Amino acid sequence: EDDISRYLTNTEDDLFDGDPAGMSEAEQEIISLIQRKTAKGLLTTVKTLLEDFESKPYGWYRAAVLCLLAKTYAKGKVELRSDSEPLTDDALANALGNSRMHGNIILEPQVEYTSSQIRNLKSFYQDFFDRPPASSEAKALAGDTIARFKELHDELTALVSKQADYPFVTT
Repeated sequence: EDDISRYLTNTEDDLFDGDPAGMSEAEQEIISLIQRKTAKGLLTTVKTLLEDFESKPYGWYRAAVLCLLAKTYAKGKVELRSDSEPLTDDALANALGNSRMHGNIILEPQVEYTSSQIRNLKSFYQDFFDRPPASSEAKALAGDTIARFKELHDELTALVSKQADYPFVTT
């Protein structure tokens, strides 16, 4: 169980980053179970995931399931939420270690974006902000884009607040 936090951040052995062939069968099985339940409209929690994989036909250890879940999170294949807020690495490590919280942590499969969608966002980012994006991964690229838009919003709000000093600024 001490290894959970290590697996949350460890992606150094990912030779085929994002490629299903680079994932173990156990990780693929966890992802497919989450996707099946989501397709049926059922919520998958850490508690139900543990119940499914600790019973027959799997019989996996609780710590093994939690470590595999942490690995799938680190690879960006699953998102974990508590109280509709996404859990980050530190909070997630604490939540996975606390068995009382397992019923409240909802698992959702990560939305897969095509390479053309990512390429289009990178191109938009480059054109709009006049600098290359810092990341090529979909989630990090979206976060960077949102952060840049917030910075731009703050700059424009500051300029509008100086409307009395600059008569050419109109709302």
